[in-house]
Order: sequence, then C-alpha cells, then structure tokens
Amino acid sequence: DELRMANEDLVRINHNNQENYLKIQNKLREHDDILNEKDRIINELKRALKDRNSLVIELTNNINSQENNYTGKLSEIREEENQSKSRIDSLINNVKELTNDKINLQKKLMT
Repeated sequence: DELRMANEDLVRINHNNQENYLKIQNKLREHDDILNEKDRIINELKRALKDRNSLVIELTNNINSQENNYTGKLSEIREEENQSKSRIDSLINNVKELTNDKINLQKKLMT
C-alpha cells in the first residue's frame, strides 16, 4: 500500500514536472519571439537611421553646392560692380576733361 502511494506520488510529481517543463518551454518560446521582434525593430531602426543619414548627407551636399553657386554669382556681381564703377569713374573724368576743354576753348575764343 505504501508502495502504491509512493508510486502515485512519483506519478503526480512526474506529471507536475512535465507540466512545468511544458510551461518553461512555452515561456522560452515567448521570450524567443520577443527577442526576435526586438531584433526586427532594431534592424528597422538601423535602416531608418541609415536612410536619414543618407538624406542628411544629400541635403548637406545640396546646400554646399547652392552655397558655392551663390558665392560664385556674388563674386561675378562684385566684379561687374567694380567694372561699372571703373567705367563711371572713367566717364566722369572724360566729362571733366571735356568741360575743361570747353572752358579753355571759350577762353581762347574770347581773346
């Protein structure tokens, strides 16, 4: 009788152990699923970060290119401005010379 009770205890313990083992297996599967999902999200974030970095580089290059274009155009405008100033100065000098010539001619005509 004791043997039968001991055997039933062992059967019950064995059954409990099997149930616990299955529960542990299920928990491990759940944890694996969670880890896999975590890895998937991390990879997705890495891809998004890589895309973002590519866009930042592209935008930076575009900004630098535009800045270089504007700097070049600004230099051209300044050069044209300097040439215009030189032409204006030259024209002013020509007018002064012509005015002096006119005055000198008028003086000669009066004498």
